[in-house]
Amino acid sequence: MGLNIPDKKHHMHMIGTLQEYEYLMALDPTALNLDQQEYLNERISVLELEARIRSTIPYDVKQKIYRYLLVDAEPIDVTRLENHVAPAYYTDPHAEFDYWRLTPFVYATDNIHDAVISTNAHEFVENILLNPTHMARLYTLDPPKQITYEILIRWDFVPMFLPEISLPNVESLFDLLHVLGGDPNRIELKFLFKDIRVVYDRSPSSKKEIAPDNKGRLRIMKAKMLDLLQTAMMEYHHCLSTPSTISPLQKWGKYMRPQDAMDPDKTDDSKYKKVRIWLADACSELLDRMWDSGSGRRAGFVKWHMLEAFGMDQSYYNQDPNVVLYCNEPGIPFLPLNKKRFFS
Repeated sequence: MGLNIPDKKHHMHMIGTLQEYEYLMALDPTALNLDQQEYLNERISVLELEARIRSTIPYDVKQKIYRYLLVDAEPIDVTRLENHVAPAYYTDPHAEFDYWRLTPFVYATDNIHDAVISTNAHEFVENILLNPTHMARLYTLDPPKQITYEILIRWDFVPMFLPEISLPNVESLFDLLHVLGGDPNRIELKFLFKDIRVVYDRSPSSKKEIAPDNKGRLRIMKAKMLDLLQTAMMEYHHCLSTPSTISPLQKWGKYMRPQDAMDPDKTDDSKYKKVRIWLADACSELLDRMWDSGSGRRAGFVKWHMLEAFGMDQSYYNQDPNVVLYCNEPGIPFLPLNKKRFFS
């Protein structure tokens, strides 16, 4: 069983049959009856024939095929070390380059409290995207490459608790921005609801994107959160770009005590860290206040949409007083986000 086809797994991957082929090849024929063995052999032969046919396609045609397929490829999670290398079946350097160029990158933040997650993501940026000898270095990739960073609104659907965006989720955003040299254009923010009833669950079904087409009742909330974080990211970019000719108090005074800003013994790295902490704290406080202040109807608005997103049972709606309050007064409540409190 199994023909010697050059780069067989690569061809199967590109036509979408690799997973099925590996599953069938792992089966033990001795554990199957005669009919099952016959089907197994026939199906494997068909999959290998398809791969052989694709292997004979002219090179320029194959280039167009996998470029077309990779545009819709599943994003690779940069927090997983196994994704820091291209799949082994990309033996052709041009194909590997297109893999890095066209495959989306995502920074999944499900387990953001685990320090390994951010370490792996930073290594991906430093060892691949900023590595001048790597084919996937940022400035060779056209169109400009971005990392999609997830901002998660987490809730376990317990009535006495409120959905929240965790502080580490926001802190890690600014740490990633720092590793990327303060370039906010390299980060695309994605806002999602996160079901945290199962701890450490990283399955796609535990997350639902908020207003993916920028329509519906959540679009205003999403726009406010996006505007706040982009403003803070630009402020960090400007801080990094500030010329050394201005006084330390001018550069650092907003983010730390004057004595710390003026202290010559404190390194710039330690001061930039304080800036990132200040920005994360400011953003986190403003985000919390959007639905954690004033009327419970604001919290009910967010909770109701989370219940809807995950298709929860009616009992969850009935037992949560915030949701009941929102259902009694439908409509989009005012969600306060006073950006001017921290940002000019």
